[in-house]
Amino acid sequence: MKKLLFILLVVILGAVSVHAQDYSQAPKLPKLPKVNWVSWDESCDIAKNEEKVIMLDLYTEWCGWCKKMDKETFTDAEIVEIINNHFVAVKLNPEKKGQTFLYKGQSINSQQLLKLLAEDEQVKYPAIIFYYPEHNEVFTEEGFQKPKSFKHLLKIYVNHNEKLNATALK
Repeated sequence: MKKLLFILLVVILGAVSVHAQDYSQAPKLPKLPKVNWVSWDESCDIAKNEEKVIMLDLYTEWCGWCKKMDKETFTDAEIVEIINNHFVAVKLNPEKKGQTFLYKGQSINSQQLLKLLAEDEQVKYPAIIFYYPEHNEVFTEEGFQKPKSFKHLLKIYVNHNEKLNATALK
């Protein structure tokens, strides 16, 4: 009986050691490009210094469409490139308590910030707010954005920013 248990133990340990072999030599998957998210307080200075638009991604913990957008839209390589080159990206959960933000010299909470930027409109999640701080313009896009349509939207807001900045130089 002891001999049988010993043989069984050797077989089990052998199987475990074969299964736990070193996979460090396996080919690594390429890293997905990532959006360079920054805090709201950083975003205003960066946007002004680099003449970029603030893209505020409004989400909540319970929003399934927000999570889908994170997985499908904000991982698209072309979208990530456009955002990182032309926008200052900020994620904001307006339902998270205890957050304070600076807005035009005032310290406000997330609900107040959303109310100011969305101009008292009820926002449906997910939502993207495009804020042009130098020109005090705000545009809101609500709902899940598929990558193809979101690329088109981003290009529209990039072009608008270029026109605003060109007009400001005159």
